This record gives sequence, structure tokens and C-alpha cells, in this order.
Amino acid sequence: MCGAWKQGFDTPHDWNIITEPCLNADNRCVKVSRGRYLGGCTGCNGTLCVRGVKQDYDDWELPGWSGDEFWRYMTKVCPLTAVVGELKANWLKAETFHPKEWFKHDEKNHGTDGPLHTSPFDAAPITHLLLDSMESQGMPKKPDMFTTGDTAQGCGHVVRTVYQGLRSTAADYVTSAKGNLVVLTETTVDKVNLTLEDGEWRASSVDIITKRER
Repeated sequence: MCGAWKQGFDTPHDWNIITEPCLNADNRCVKVSRGRYLGGCTGCNGTLCVRGVKQDYDDWELPGWSGDEFWRYMTKVCPLTAVVGELKANWLKAETFHPKEWFKHDEKNHGTDGPLHTSPFDAAPITHLLLDSMESQGMPKKPDMFTTGDTAQGCGHVVRTVYQGLRSTAADYVTSAKGNLVVLTETTVDKVNLTLEDGEWRASSVDIITKRER
């Protein structure tokens, strides 16, 4: 239940991480709740699907992580139309978006066949009044602003990782996968083992701790 997302904190469903004393937080230890679910924190977050702003990714200046490159993995239409051999540049996308008539979505920035199911949440009457109020004070109204990655300034609705009352989580990536896949629950990855291949370090295996070993 999205409205009860905090009820999983401070329970066995929370990793219950507490930081070391933080110098810039008056030397306090800060509670950092993290979801202990198959799918991690997507099992206990507020389900708001906010992708950020492309400029933030560009500012990292990391090869392969620019805003435009990152968006190709989240949107329906890949900007690259070149054909490499017989393989078109049609990369894996994250989202299956379920539109609603009242929501003015940006079609080019939504996926249609990904593992995460998203949809706009039907707003309460006061929501529209709040948006009108913000717009009257000069804040631009951008209905699908949290999806396009073009601006961080404005007001609008937020698409949620919920469809037909069910939360969609990162676990949907593995539970919908086909092929030789085994999902281990009540299992913790203790260490990722790396091997050097062609001058690059690659993850080759993991060490795990099962519930019985704890």
C-alpha cells in the first residue's frame, strides 16, 4: 500500500542502517532506512517515478552516461536509427506506460514494453487547485515534467510505478525474465568476486550468506 510505505521501516524489512557520527550533522548518527525486499527500496518507496534532469547526467562527464544516452534505456524510441549488421539499435527499455485520458503525457519519453509498469495517479480535486495556484505565481505548468528530463523548474503530475493498484518494483526485472534464471530469496550477497579479463575487471561470481547460515 503506497500510503503506508513507512510502515516497513524499523522492521525486519529494513536494513536498519545507521551512519557513523556525521561532522556536518552536529555529530549525529543518521538513520538510513533501506528496503530489504526482492527489488530493494522499490518495495517500500513512495512509487513516484522521477527520472531527474538530463543536464545532471551530462554534468557527470562520464562516457556512456550522458542524459541522451541514459534516456535511451528508459524511452520507447531510440534516437539511433543506424543498423549495425542486421541488428537495429533498439535497446532494452525500462517502462510499460499505461496512459489515462486526462493526463497529457509526452509520448516519445515513455516506454511500452518494459518490465516496470507505470501510470498517472488520479488526482484529488485539491491537486488541480494547487497546480493552478502555482501557475498563477509564475511557475510553468508542465504536466509530464518528471519524465522528459528537460527541466527541473515547474509544476505538474508525477507518474507512479503502480498499475491497477499493484506496485511495480525492480523485482519485475528478474521475475519477468526468461531463460536460465534462479532467484534466491532470504539470501545476502556478501562479496562480489572480480577477475581481470582483457585488461578489464569483471564480476565473475559472488559469495552469499543464506538465512540458515546466519
